[in-house]
Amino acid sequence: MSLLVIMPIGEVVEAQSPATLHVSKWTEGVGNPIFGSASALKAYYPTIVKVSDNDYRMWYGSSSGVGYATSSDGLVWSEISNPVNGLTNANHSLVQYMDGKFKIWYWNSGTSIYSVGAIRYAESTDGINWSEDQALTQDDSYKLVTGAGTGWNRGSYGPGDLIYNPGGAEILDDGDIWNNKYVMYYMATNGNNEYIGIGYSANGTHWKRYGNDPVLNPCTEANDPMVGWDYRSVGYPTVIKDAEGIWHMWFCGGPNANYGIGYAYSADGLSWTKDANNPLFHKDDGVSWRTNRAYTPRVIKDGNIYKMWFSGKDASGNYAIGYATADGPFPSIQSAIDSASPGDTISVAAGTYNATSSPFVRITTDNLTLIGEGRDSVILDGTGTSTIGWAKGIHVTANNVTIKNLTVQNFGAPGYWGYGIVFRDYAHDAESEGFVYYTGCMVENVKSQNNCYPMYALCNTHLTVQNCLIQNNLSDGMFIAKGSSDAIIMGNTVLNSGDHGIWVGGSGWCGPSCPNATITNNTVDGAREGGISFVASDTAIISGNVITNVAGEGYSAGALSLTGNCSNVIATNNIIYNNSGTWNGYNGTGNGVGIWNGTPSNITLHNNSIYGNTGYGCYNYTGVSIDATNNWWGHNTGPYNLSLNPLGMGDAVSDNVDFNPWTILPPVSDTLEDLIDTLDNKGLEKSLLVKLENAKMLLEKGKIKPFENILNAFINNVEDREDDIGEDMARLLIHLAEAWINNPGLA
Repeated sequence: MSLLVIMPIGEVVEAQSPATLHVSKWTEGVGNPIFGSASALKAYYPTIVKVSDNDYRMWYGSSSGVGYATSSDGLVWSEISNPVNGLTNANHSLVQYMDGKFKIWYWNSGTSIYSVGAIRYAESTDGINWSEDQALTQDDSYKLVTGAGTGWNRGSYGPGDLIYNPGGAEILDDGDIWNNKYVMYYMATNGNNEYIGIGYSANGTHWKRYGNDPVLNPCTEANDPMVGWDYRSVGYPTVIKDAEGIWHMWFCGGPNANYGIGYAYSADGLSWTKDANNPLFHKDDGVSWRTNRAYTPRVIKDGNIYKMWFSGKDASGNYAIGYATADGPFPSIQSAIDSASPGDTISVAAGTYNATSSPFVRITTDNLTLIGEGRDSVILDGTGTSTIGWAKGIHVTANNVTIKNLTVQNFGAPGYWGYGIVFRDYAHDAESEGFVYYTGCMVENVKSQNNCYPMYALCNTHLTVQNCLIQNNLSDGMFIAKGSSDAIIMGNTVLNSGDHGIWVGGSGWCGPSCPNATITNNTVDGAREGGISFVASDTAIISGNVITNVAGEGYSAGALSLTGNCSNVIATNNIIYNNSGTWNGYNGTGNGVGIWNGTPSNITLHNNSIYGNTGYGCYNYTGVSIDATNNWWGHNTGPYNLSLNPLGMGDAVSDNVDFNPWTILPPVSDTLEDLIDTLDNKGLEKSLLVKLENAKMLLEKGKIKPFENILNAFINNVEDREDDIGEDMARLLIHLAEAWINNPGLA
């Protein structure tokens, strides 16, 4: 079951403003089914119109066609007519009240599904007697139903839902689908699987398909029921655009679209994202009245509450209609979290949420997901807590919590400090208190900026932080300590950290070690102490990272700092360059790699690019030798060492660093031909390749300066094309070009 939090877009929302949130946590009615039973006629495919507070109308499928019932509360129904009059083999009906009358679109079960005539239209003033009954027609160039071939819209099982715009264009507007009077989501089929398509109309009877593809597809693994609950088919959607501009869809899925009910959301009504915790209801939930089928949701927003009527079929073959509601409203994100159950998802819509208390958000429920509509559009701002000591943006003391797609900023000011996101049980994070460990949490695609500690974790095992932007913070970009084993730090960008960029480990007051770390494909640019620091811990893979502009001051030995009896560390394919020893007024070692303190064991540095560092490329402060062979040190002559390689023109290395053999080029490509093949595979235009070919030709003619000019132009071109090439490849190509400029004999 999922939990949906919706907040106003484009507004600043105070933390405790009333009714700023709606939470769609669906609860099935205890009296289900509410209409239809073993002794009654078949009842399914409901469509609901609320005329007034005490007047609900329902049209439903039955053995006789489309029946009609009324209710004063939406729960207790009286059958009025079954079937209604004036329709043709009617089923799968959709009814709306507009322009002073009821209008119905429905499926004609007596005609071929491979004709647009399978969908019909009629009107009524009382909901019982219908007139103007007619088949739909369609545009010949953009057909709702093609009737031929194997395409997704070869046939149709009728309408899904309809969006009515009374002020819409009198003639079809192909440029803006929402400027049309009628937009219909309809059920399409290729004869086997089912899809949801969309069309538009100026009069409700003549239709034109929008686009060439469905707006919602079933699970792609159509023949594997274990992959997705909605395999093979999706259908019968309800679509609601709320006052805040968010689109919501409830739909059914599975073979013949009758296995369960799911939810999707959209920013434009066209591109939809299915909720990760689907389905909301499923035939296998163990609820007796719907053990064979659970499908056809029809949802209305009734005040602040969402209400759903949906179909079920039991093991004896009886069809009936059930009811469910969604809780809400809630006054704050915290209220929504407090109402959540394990496994729920809290979806936060775009807006700025201003914290006035600490912690702003606290998560104590296991298996909870907090997800924003977008990283840059959902902002949790702690400016209002700037004078609260150690203010907290999001405080987690639970297992398997996921936080993604949002920004946390301005928690902590000089002299007051604070945390953007903190995983810590203050009462049990010291040895004397008996450590309590949490596990399995994830932070993904989060921006944490202008905090003191943007990402802080103690006693959290199997913590994953990936694809985040951590920037402009007072202290460590990430601080993972006190027994936080099996951390995965992957694909993050960490900029301008007041202390370490990424710290994983223990030592001294930091408590137990943090073994089995994976630190890969991160970019660290700007830090006072270490860029990446693995401290007093055993076993780490540190690979594919870029570390630059790090001072190496304080509790650090270099941009990549391996400190305090580290063991079993593999550092490979990292780029550690231009660490000048100064940052933001602080002075440090300027080392690329530093091994400091204790007795390290089994540390290997291979296939790294380590160059342009003003201290040492690698400095080993211990008496234990480390394996640093097969690295590029910025020059084909290798690293400088007074005793072992006094003619080396690359970065210096200290004693107890085994650097021979070294590589004579950055580990990207050994030859120009390999490089050109790589660029060809990236689909780059020939002009970029020609620059390299011309450079080599000029070099062969002894024209060094023009050779350098072309390579500099190549570097500029690569920088301009970084989005196409990819940041890592662009960086390596630039390094290679720079190596050729410094060592033209290598070209």
